[in-house]
Amino acid sequence: MVKNALSILPAIAILIFLSSTVLGANHTVLPSTTYSFTVEHEIATCDIQKDGSAIITYNILFRNYATIDYVDIGMPNKYYDLGSASAIMYADGTGPITISGISKSTAIQCGYQIPIPGMYQHASILQIFTTCKVSRMVYSDTENNSYASVEFYPTYWGSFCQGLDSLQTTIIFPASVTDPNSTKWHHEQPSWMRFEDGRIKFTWNSSGNYEHKYGVSFPKSAVTNVYEPEQPSPWENINFDFVFYLPYICCQYGPLIIVAVVLVISLYTRWRSKMEYLPPSVGVEGMGIRYGLTAPEAAVLLNVPLNKIVNMVYFGLYKKGVIAVESREPLRLRVLREDYEGLHPYEIGFRSAIDRTTGEINEEILKSATVQLIKGVDEKLRGFSRKETQEYYRKIIERAWEQVKSAQMDEIKIKALEDNFEWMYMDNNFERGIKRHYKAGLYRVPVWYGFLYPRYSAYSKAIPVTQQSPQAPSLPMLPGSDIANQIVSGIQNSANQFVRNLTGFTQSVSAVTNPLPATTGASGGRGGWGGGGCACACACAGCACACAGGGR
Repeated sequence: MVKNALSILPAIAILIFLSSTVLGANHTVLPSTTYSFTVEHEIATCDIQKDGSAIITYNILFRNYATIDYVDIGMPNKYYDLGSASAIMYADGTGPITISGISKSTAIQCGYQIPIPGMYQHASILQIFTTCKVSRMVYSDTENNSYASVEFYPTYWGSFCQGLDSLQTTIIFPASVTDPNSTKWHHEQPSWMRFEDGRIKFTWNSSGNYEHKYGVSFPKSAVTNVYEPEQPSPWENINFDFVFYLPYICCQYGPLIIVAVVLVISLYTRWRSKMEYLPPSVGVEGMGIRYGLTAPEAAVLLNVPLNKIVNMVYFGLYKKGVIAVESREPLRLRVLREDYEGLHPYEIGFRSAIDRTTGEINEEILKSATVQLIKGVDEKLRGFSRKETQEYYRKIIERAWEQVKSAQMDEIKIKALEDNFEWMYMDNNFERGIKRHYKAGLYRVPVWYGFLYPRYSAYSKAIPVTQQSPQAPSLPMLPGSDIANQIVSGIQNSANQFVRNLTGFTQSVSAVTNPLPATTGASGGRGGWGGGGCACACACAGCACACAGGGR
C-alpha cells in the first residue's frame, strides 16, 4: 500500500508542473475579478407542476460595489432543463434587457450562470428576473405514504455577498390541491398561506445570507410522478470553488504542496507501520498453505485488531473451562484450572496475565503473551506462502457464514453460531452479519453466553461446551434480534475491557514484533499559505433542494 502511495508522487509533481506552466503562459484563467455586492431582495418561487416537475423563478436585486460579470443560480437538482432557462435584467434603470448565452455554471455545483453584458457589469443597481424548469421535484413523504413532498432551499450567496436583506420564498401547490386541510409545511411555519389564482400558496419571509429550508406535503394523487431519493455520487460533494481556484493554488504553492504530500504519506506510513504487528516475510516467499492454525493464530495472520485477538483467546479459555467471568463492570476473571491439558502454548501465557487474587488483567504480562503469540505465528509461517495461507483462512470465514445462512432450523442456526463464532468474529462485517442473519426467529442463547454476560454462567457452569452436562439448566430462549444486539454489544464491550487503549497497546506490541527501521535523516521545505472561497452543500431526506449560487 505504501509503495502504491509513493508511486503516485511523480504524477502529482507532473500535474502541478503542467498546471503552473499553463498558467504562466495564459494568465487569463486566474480569478482576478473582484466581487462585492449586497442582495437587497430575493424573491423565489417554486411552482409545482402535475408531472412532478417545478418551475423555479427568481427576482433578485443586487447593489453592486465592484464588478458582476456572471450571476450563478443554484438549482434543486441535476435534472434542471438548461434549455428552458431564461433571464432578463435591469441595470441602473435601463431595461428590460434580454440575456443570451446562459450556460451550465463553472463556479457552483448544480446550477446555471447568467452572463452580464460588459457595459452593465459595473452598474450600481442590477436586477435579474430568471426562470427554469426542474424535473424530479416531488418525492415520497417519509412520514405519510399517501403523501408526496417537495422541499426547496432558495439559492444563497458566497462570501462576496455583504448581506441578504430580504428573502421571500413561495411554494405553489399543484393545481388539483384545493383543500387547505390536506396541505402540510416543513421546517418552518409559513408567514402566510393564501388561495390565489385558483392555487394554494405558502410564503415565508426572512433574511440573512445562509441556507433557508422550506417544504410542503400534499396528497400523492395531485401529481402523476413521485420519485424516490437517489444515492448521491461522491463527486456531487466536490467544493467547486476549490476546483475553480485549483490551477492558481498549484501555480503559487506547487512546491509546498509536494512537500506536504510527501510529509503526510511519510507520517501515515510510519503510523501504519506501528499498527502492523506481524513482521513482513523476509526473503523469497514460501510455497503452499500453512494448515492447522487456530482461530486466534489465523487472526494474527489476517492482521485483525489486537483487542479482538485478545478477546478471542480468553473466549477460547472460557470455552475450555479454564477461566470464568466473575463480572464485567469491572472486568474480573477467575482461573479454574492450573493444568496444561489441552492448552496451546500462547493460552498459558494469557492465563498467566490473570491476577489470582483480584481477577484483574496484568497489562504487561498481557503484552508479553501477545508478543509470544505473534512470534509463534511468524515462526509457523516460515517456508509457507502467506498470501495463499491468508486466502485459505478467509475462505474458512466465508464457509462459517455460509453454514449460518443455509441453516433452515433455528436450532441448527444457533449451533452454527456456537461452533464457528471465533471465525465469524474475525470478519470485518461481523456486526452487520449477525444482525442480518439473526433478526427473526426465537433462539436459545449460546452455551458460552456467560462469557459475555456473567448472569448466564449458571447455564454453562464454565464447563467446556463440548462436554456440557445434561443436568445443566435449560438455556433461555430469546428473540433473534435481541440475541444479535446483545452479542454485538457484548463482544465489543468485552474487547474494549481487555484492551482499553488499542492504539497504545498495538504500538507497544509492534515495537517488539515489527520494529520500525532507524531513520537516518530528514528533509524539509518552506513556503506560504493561502486560500479562500465559499462552498455550497445541501441535502434533505426524500426531497429536492436548491444549492447556493452567487456572483463569483
